[in-house]
Amino acid sequence: MLHINEISAAYAYSGTPHLVLSCQPDYTLVAVNAAYCDWCGGTEEDLLHQGIFSAQAAIADLTGLPEERLVQTFQQVVSSRSPTKLKVERFLLPGRKAHYGQRGGLLEIYPIVDNDQTVYLVLALAVPGGMDFPDTALSARPARPAPTAHQSLEVIFDSLANVLFVLEIEAPGLYRFSFANRAFQVTTGLPVERVIGSYVHDIIPEPSLALVREKYREAIQTKEQVSWQEVSDYPTGQKTGEVSVVPVLDDQGNCLRLVGMVHDITEHKEAEAKQHRLAQDLYRHNRDLRQFTYIVSHNLRAPVANLLGLVRHLPKVEPGTDLFQQYTTYLTTSVEKLDAVLTDINMVLSIRDRQRLADPEPIALADVCRQAGQDLATELAACGGRLSVQIDPGFTVRASQAYLYSIFHNLISNAIKYRSSERALQINVTSYRTAELEKVMQFSDNGSGFDMNRFGNDVFKLYKRFHGSGEGRGIGLFLVKTHVEAIGGYIKVQSEPSAGTTFTIHFKAGL
Repeated sequence: MLHINEISAAYAYSGTPHLVLSCQPDYTLVAVNAAYCDWCGGTEEDLLHQGIFSAQAAIADLTGLPEERLVQTFQQVVSSRSPTKLKVERFLLPGRKAHYGQRGGLLEIYPIVDNDQTVYLVLALAVPGGMDFPDTALSARPARPAPTAHQSLEVIFDSLANVLFVLEIEAPGLYRFSFANRAFQVTTGLPVERVIGSYVHDIIPEPSLALVREKYREAIQTKEQVSWQEVSDYPTGQKTGEVSVVPVLDDQGNCLRLVGMVHDITEHKEAEAKQHRLAQDLYRHNRDLRQFTYIVSHNLRAPVANLLGLVRHLPKVEPGTDLFQQYTTYLTTSVEKLDAVLTDINMVLSIRDRQRLADPEPIALADVCRQAGQDLATELAACGGRLSVQIDPGFTVRASQAYLYSIFHNLISNAIKYRSSERALQINVTSYRTAELEKVMQFSDNGSGFDMNRFGNDVFKLYKRFHGSGEGRGIGLFLVKTHVEAIGGYIKVQSEPSAGTTFTIHFKAGL
């Protein structure tokens, strides 16, 4: 953390009134410059260590801004660690009846951050055309060596919460850091001493490196500011930033260097992602509730109603008769159906309960798919089917292996079950990556297919069947979707009657 004297030195000889406040509850003045003392008619000794709302340093009276609004703004800057500006209509000097500086201006408030905490606030009063001081302004000050403009700027830049950097352009596509402020180190965990003098490709990791080079090239070619959002992995973890670079041009319009700024929005993005996950969870819970309501009203009601009827009439039937035997057979069938439904519900609920408890690990999709195919080799051979797996061996997903196996096993089994009688079954499994770095797996077959317009909304619902054969209970594809969502992905389907079906599974970036 910079010493308060160093911070004060950066503003001491500015012609704009500056003051530095401690972020204690009373906002004590810890530094003021000569212009501020002249402006309000006090000495540095008089003003220091007073609260900013005290009589002589009453910023509310000087600017005409309500104290409540100033306090609210200070608290906002402290918590957000981001600068802000307030419009000031007029400046009122103590001891004078008339308003002074009626042109109005801006009150700029900057946070000085240490260890992610705002410890000081820098206030600057800016007036268009400059500040006119009264004839009685105090000007007798002990002589102090004025810091150079470069030293003052570095101190100011180091006090800002946003990342600032300067890149020298040594050759097309070759950029070297010539400056980075302290926030660069706080955000990335990389020492400034290591960054300054290093090339961009030695500091910024892929895939962010390719993106920033493209944006730098765009700024140089267009000679205008370019902004974008990027995600990078640094020693401090994965960071998301809103980045902008501005080209610095010579008299001939050639770009000499790039000045960049990064606003760290990692916490905002994490909160946004958490809110999105909560919304998705709420949607899934509501959807499951509707699904289970349907199960209770249809799949459970029928066997329970049969059981109640049989139990009521069975005591009236003479044991050993054909009717008694028929009733007991019906009774057994109803109990088995009831047990099957309860088993399915229990399995689905157990998946929901375990999805956050499972310990994910990198799993090669090709290996799991081939294992599921080997376990169904007898069924494939019996129908003359073939399974082609064209997935890169290095194509991995962080997930539960049991869930991935269940996905492949159910899809292969489904393809066998609903194959076309007009041709030999062919199953193709491929993979690719999207521009957003999602991993995608496609599972295609040339089976009987189905009408998406009629059944598209019911494909993944429990106990929904849309083929004419009597096979299946309508649970396989429901389990596929449940397992895919349990590991953080999503699934789509495309199908045509007699033309086959394609399932596309997206595993989000980071899985």
